[in-house]
Amino acid sequence: MVFAHASILEDESFHEEITFEVEDEDEDPFVYETYVGWLRRTRFSPPTEEIRAEVLKLLDESNVSLTIYSNNAEMATLAASFIDDYESNLLFRVYVPAGRLYAAEADRLLSLFHDWLTQVGHHSVRQDGYTTTAGRVYEFFGDAKLLPEEMSQKFSEFSNFLDLCTSDPDAAEIELSSRGLARGSASDIVTRYGRSVRRINTDLRHERETRMLSIRHRLESELLEMNEGGAISSGDLATLVNSLTPNPSALNTIGAIATSSIPHVQANATITVNQQIFQNLQGTVIQSVQGTVHLGTEAKQLLELVATHGGDDAASLESAVHELEDPDARQAERLGAKAKLSAFMLKLRGTVEAAGLAALQKYIESKLGA
Repeated sequence: MVFAHASILEDESFHEEITFEVEDEDEDPFVYETYVGWLRRTRFSPPTEEIRAEVLKLLDESNVSLTIYSNNAEMATLAASFIDDYESNLLFRVYVPAGRLYAAEADRLLSLFHDWLTQVGHHSVRQDGYTTTAGRVYEFFGDAKLLPEEMSQKFSEFSNFLDLCTSDPDAAEIELSSRGLARGSASDIVTRYGRSVRRINTDLRHERETRMLSIRHRLESELLEMNEGGAISSGDLATLVNSLTPNPSALNTIGAIATSSIPHVQANATITVNQQIFQNLQGTVIQSVQGTVHLGTEAKQLLELVATHGGDDAASLESAVHELEDPDARQAERLGAKAKLSAFMLKLRGTVEAAGLAALQKYIESKLGA
């Protein structure tokens, strides 16, 4: 874990000399300054923008991520949390908003994945986490035989096994036997998993239908409030909602809830409506699907940046946004989310409008009173 104090990375204007008004001309003009202010004035020379850009480029090319902190207490909390996660072998952590589509089904699928890792994979894995009013955090901790980098492969194996349980139960039993399971145990597992997958797929379909109906009713009300009731037909409205609502099976539900990549209207969907009205309706559907309806403007802007520029880190960055927004999330995780998002904002310098980045950075710091 590589720490960097926020002052090293801030804009040079932040380090302009600070003066204080004094009533007595003999009084020390800096008598009221803080220790940090004194250090900045007398001993600390911030690097130039060119040096910062070059060092950040080198770190990025070497795949080294910075953890940004504002004070020693914050750094101590972040370091202690990192050590705890490392010693417990944290495999993955993900935050799922309470209102996200398919969140309940994903909860059951993750429990099934945990069972597969222990019963079939013979790994010592502990599923943990906690629930707040705004969402749920899922955490998997494992033995030394498992590495976080292997979890994607493990889930792929799990998905293939679920597919076998429903399409070819005999082949699924043969696979379990090759892993050393007794024939009776293999048969019980295949039967149980196959039944669970069919149940989850059915519930996914029902949840999608229920959510789409709710969204359509809300859109119709919004159109009436905009006095545009005749601007879009009920058929076009259904097409819009259907195009923007994902229809996953149990095998890709985790991908649907782990990241809220912005869906797009299908190419074969023909919808004729005023562009501004269309964007409003599209935003309503996407926010309902992602479970971000109640987030503020800045948080939604952060999620848009993550979806556009997050790359392979999009899932963890999105979790960071939700954890930062959730006042009931663990303090250490919120501090970690703040540091992670600050580092992400650094990478966007030069690619995103500077004023917008500065405003979002101040917003991130304000969430924890920095």
